Order: sequence, then C-alpha cells, then structure tokens
Amino acid sequence: MQSSIASVEIESVSAARWYAVRVQSQHENAVAVSMESKGLETFLPLYSAVRRGPANRRQLLLPLLPGVLFCRFDSDARRSVLLTPGVVGVVDIGDQSEPFADSEIAAIRTLIPSGGSVRVDEQIVITLCGLQAESRGARATASGEE
Repeated sequence: MQSSIASVEIESVSAARWYAVRVQSQHENAVAVSMESKGLETFLPLYSAVRRGPANRRQLLLPLLPGVLFCRFDSDARRSVLLTPGVVGVVDIGDQSEPFADSEIAAIRTLIPSGGSVRVDEQIVITLCGLQAESRGARATASGEE
C-alpha cells in the first residue's frame, strides 16, 4: 500500500511545472517568501545595481524581470498561487498558461552565479512566452567582473 502512495507523490512532483507569475511592482521578494512558506518552489532572478543618493552609494539587488517571478506548481496549487497576496496572475498566452521547460529556467539560472548576482549594463531585453521585460542595461556579467 505504501508503494502506491509513494508513486502518487512522485507523479505530483513531476507534474509541477514552472510558470511566470505576474506580481505587484516592488513586491517580488515578499511574494516569493509567501509562496515558499506555502511549500512552493520559486525563482526570482536578481541583478546588482548601485544607486547614488545625495550623500551615499547603495548596492541593491533588483529583479531582472520587474513584476515577474517564476514558480513551480501543478494544477492543484494554481488557486493557492493566485490567492497569494501580491500576485496579479499567471502569465498567459491567449487563454492558457504556458509552462516553461526546466531547461529554460536552468538557462536563466546560468546568468546568475551561485550565491551571486548579475550586473546589468546599458540595456537588456528578455522575451519569455510573449512577456517582454526591459531593464536598463545591454550586457549581463557576473557580479565582481568588469
């Protein structure tokens, strides 16, 4: 009997797919923490930016895709995702949500060194499933590289 329970758990884990989730502006981190507290896997790509104030310079980690984070979930968890405070919706193409392949998420992760961040210079435009995000800056380099 236990083997059938284990196989059901394995199937539900493999049924979980990556989706782009649109969130309220400047709430990406809070939404990611909230989703993770629900047991959902999230990925929020960040880049390093320096902001100059009148008397100081601050190093900030900002979302590479403002207003978007990636979440891995199955169809049963969709309602939980949509009810998370700060979530606007799942990015759809037409009337359907289009999941990302694990390899596509892995490709985005390669931009960010483990434990590090990405420095963005000039302008970068990323198009994902019909979602276009623009950030100021054209090349992304690992933090600490010039």
